[in-house]
Formats: sequence, structure tokens, C-alpha cells
Amino acid sequence: MVRYQTPCVSNVVNGGTVPEACCNGIRTLYGLGKTTDDRQGLPSKCGLNLPYQISPSTDCKRI
Repeated sequence: MVRYQTPCVSNVVNGGTVPEACCNGIRTLYGLGKTTDDRQGLPSKCGLNLPYQISPSTDCKRI
């Protein structure tokens, strides 16, 4: 999973244009989840307790 997210680090830290490799990694991770429950449960399966829900309706500007 780290290899899919590593290309996103510079954007998270510095902002700016999201690298294509980051988008490809996110798409790959999304594709690894076979069901909606898999995709929504990914953070908890990884031992992460996020203070927000990951969903298409999440407003990233408010996080």
C-alpha cells in the first residue's frame, strides 16, 4: 500500500498539482477493494481511526 501512496507525499506536504503517479496509486488502491465495504473499511483494516468518513460526499476542504 505504501508504494501506491508514496507519490502523493509531496502534494500532501507542499500542495500544488497532484502527480499522475499519485492518482494512479489511488486508483489502484480503490481497485483493490472489491466491494463498497472493502473500500470504506480499508482505514480500519489498516489500524487507522480517521476522524472523518471516506466517501464520495466527503468535502476534503473541511478536513
